[in-house]
Amino acid sequence: MPNSKYLSCPSCNSNDIVKNGLIHTKKKQNYKCKSCKRQFVEHNNHYVSEETKAIIRRLLLERVSQRGIARATNVSLSWLRLFINQELAKIPKHLNCSLQKNPKLVSTPRVLEVDEMWSFKKRINVGFGYF
Repeated sequence: MPNSKYLSCPSCNSNDIVKNGLIHTKKKQNYKCKSCKRQFVEHNNHYVSEETKAIIRRLLLERVSQRGIARATNVSLSWLRLFINQELAKIPKHLNCSLQKNPKLVSTPRVLEVDEMWSFKKRINVGFGYF
């Protein structure tokens, strides 16, 4: 059992937690809260500075792609999308700003079937040789 004096659930602040395996990529201890069932990692100290957030805001205004912004500022794509949603929530409701779905992306097929195609090329006798 981990030392609950120093470790608590980041969601509900409960001390009722148990070990729940390791994260394979960095060999960090994973925990699970018995109260709210949330999983979290011990000492997850990821922090994005206000300076980086200001750069991200400027890049968003310049219409740089999300993946490009994530690579340039060294943040994860999932964090960037959460940040964009938080910034969108700050916009006053009377401005009627909302996310628009691209109709082309919504109706794209997930399965593509292709039948066999055969192509024949005839030899054509033209003057000096065959093509």
